[in-house]
Amino acid sequence: MDETDLFICRALLENSRASYSQLGKALDITPQAVHRRVQELTQSGVIKGTIARLSPSAMGKMWVFIYGQSTRPVMSEVAAGLKDLDNVVILMMASGNVVYVHAMAKDSTELAELVSSIQRIAGIQDPQVGIVPTPPPAAPGAVSELDIRLIKALQTDSRKPISSLAAEVGVTPKTVRKRLNRLVKEGFVQFSILWSPDTAGDTVVNLHLTVKGDIQKEKVAIETIKRLSSNAVRTLSFSNMPNQMIVTMWTNNMREMQEICRGLEETGMFTSVVPNVIRDARYYDEHYSKFFEIFLRASKRRS
Repeated sequence: MDETDLFICRALLENSRASYSQLGKALDITPQAVHRRVQELTQSGVIKGTIARLSPSAMGKMWVFIYGQSTRPVMSEVAAGLKDLDNVVILMMASGNVVYVHAMAKDSTELAELVSSIQRIAGIQDPQVGIVPTPPPAAPGAVSELDIRLIKALQTDSRKPISSLAAEVGVTPKTVRKRLNRLVKEGFVQFSILWSPDTAGDTVVNLHLTVKGDIQKEKVAIETIKRLSSNAVRTLSFSNMPNQMIVTMWTNNMREMQEICRGLEETGMFTSVVPNVIRDARYYDEHYSKFFEIFLRASKRRS
C-alpha cells in the first residue's frame, strides 16, 4: 500500500458507500483511478468485502475494546474459541501475543460476563477494558422492520446500488434512499469494510499512548493529529480511561514506525508510547447475522 491506498481504506472504513467520485475529488485523481486501486486492494486481500451493520446505538449496546497479553501458545485456538461469544465482532492479534477484541455489551452485567469469558478463552491474566464513547441507545421502534431488512440486504455488499436494493426489498428507490439517509443521519447504521492490512506486508500497529495527567487533552489531540495525519487509520479513546489512546497506524516499514514513536516520545506529552505490530485479524460476521434475526423478530412483534 501507499498513502493513497491508506486514504481510500480509511475513507471506506468510515463509509463504504462513499462514491469513487467523492474519493477521487478528495485525492485529486479520477474516479476510475480510485476504482482501479480498490480492485487491486480487493484482489490482494487487503479489502475482503464491504459491509453494513446495525450500530451499537441501534442495538442498545455499548462498544467495548478488550485487550491484553495472551498466554495461549496457538492464536488460532483463541480465534476459534471466541466464535462461541455472540457479542464479539473483531479479533486482532499482535506481536507479543497481545490480542484485541472488539465487542458489544448491553449493560455492566453483560460486560462483566463477556470480559470473564474472553479472559478464560484467550488466557489474558490482566485484561484491559476500554468503553468507547457511543451515542445513547435508540428508542424502541426507532429502527423499523423495513430498516432492518434494508441493512440486512447490504450486510455483505454495502455498495449495492439503490435500484438493486429496492428490487430486492420490494419498495421504491425513493423509499430506499429516504430510509438510508435517515439511518445514516441518526447513526443507526454503519457502512464499512473488512480490512486486513497484514495481507499487504506493510507495518500496521496498534499504538498505545498514555497521556500525562497534567497535559491538556486538546493539546494532545492537535499534536497527535499533526504527527499521525498521514499514517493513522483509526483512533480509539475511552470514557473510563481518559488518559489512554490506541491509534491503529500504518507505515511503510519498521524504521518509519520507530521514527514516529520517537517523535511522539520527544513531545513530552506521553508517559509511554508502545507499538504492537498487528499480524492477523478475524471478523465474526456470523454474529451479526444473529443480531439481524433477533431484531427482525422483535420489530415484527412491535408491528
